[in-house]
Amino acid sequence: HEVSPQPMEAIVKHFRDYMTQDVSARGLRVVPERVIQLGHLQILKLSFNKIQSLPSTMSTLAELQILIADHNEIFQVEPWIEHLSSLNELALDYNRLMSV
Repeated sequence: HEVSPQPMEAIVKHFRDYMTQDVSARGLRVVPERVIQLGHLQILKLSFNKIQSLPSTMSTLAELQILIADHNEIFQVEPWIEHLSSLNELALDYNRLMSV
């Protein structure tokens, strides 16, 4: 029984998908738990949804570098977000933020 090797492009795409998640414009009210469970996630795009808050379980995303959550209904920046030491870009434009 012989297993054919996957093309390198497919392997690279798999790892890129594992490190980047784009769940923009899906009418989400909450961040999907399956996304939060991706331990090596580096880029998360949540734009154009109906998310009101970012769950504290996201604080486990130690490798997260970019969080784009513009055009939602987020009303506050959660205190735990400052503990994401790898985070270097945070986009929260066009939300309902009362203070930063």
